[in-house]
Amino acid sequence: MQPRGQFLRKHLGTIRQAYSKAPHFDSIFNLLEELYDYSTENLCEFNMHAIKQISCRLGLSSSFQKTSNLLVTNPNIGSLSGNKLVLEIAINSKAETYVSGTGCLDFIKPSSFNSHGIDFVFQDFAGTEYQQLASDEFLPGLSVIDALMNLGWEGVSSLLGKGNQDKS
Repeated sequence: MQPRGQFLRKHLGTIRQAYSKAPHFDSIFNLLEELYDYSTENLCEFNMHAIKQISCRLGLSSSFQKTSNLLVTNPNIGSLSGNKLVLEIAINSKAETYVSGTGCLDFIKPSSFNSHGIDFVFQDFAGTEYQQLASDEFLPGLSVIDALMNLGWEGVSSLLGKGNQDKS
């Protein structure tokens, strides 16, 4: 198993190689270096830190919760599964709306959310196309890193409908 530092340097090197000619490489790569300096051995904590930092810089006002934190105050959640688990997490998170993909159609019961005053919305996500580096055809499903490298903070904010924001 490779030491954490070696893995991170190699991973950043791969991103550098893939995006070094992208229009917003310098500012976004600087952010990635800052994010990779975050000291933790826990991948979940690393990811949450990165998501929060990027969300903040994009002007998104979201709150984040770990399900494990809900277990402290609601230990019964740990014994649930399927629709009951998702519903209980939504209730304990004081959700007003639950947005779901269609991959849960085999177990989810939207009416159970509605009966608890939680709007249930199915989202069939289709990414908005944008110009990608060295590509004639849009390649969907890539990381926010791809959008940021190609569009910058202002471009991604506009893509998300947040308007023009100077986040550099």
